[in-house]
Amino acid sequence: MRVCGNSQRKNRGAQGFHDFSVAVRRFSWFLLAVPLPRRPRTFHDQGWIRPVYFVLLTTHTILAVVIVPMILVTLRRAWLGKFDRHRIIARWTLPLWFYVSVTGVIVYLMVYQIYSAANVKP
Repeated sequence: MRVCGNSQRKNRGAQGFHDFSVAVRRFSWFLLAVPLPRRPRTFHDQGWIRPVYFVLLTTHTILAVVIVPMILVTLRRAWLGKFDRHRIIARWTLPLWFYVSVTGVIVYLMVYQIYSAANVKP
């Protein structure tokens, strides 16, 4: 699969659209092929780390919902060439996006790797 710029895509016509649709189908198949957990996981540890986990989880979840429209607006303003307005929202979007990305990995590690039911002492 080739990645190409907008001008190349316009010149290629139907072939460019075909390449894009094939890429979308492959990505969708990948998402459906990944096995999901059979039951929801819970945080099993007790003590001072439990409130830390829930603060991270709560802020991650709320900001993950908020960041999606911010990303779309930021990208749209850049695409349309409105860079003065793009910079205004991008100053907020990028740090929030980094925070959501990092806390997502931390929450995953805390639930599935570090403090999973198998690793918790009785």
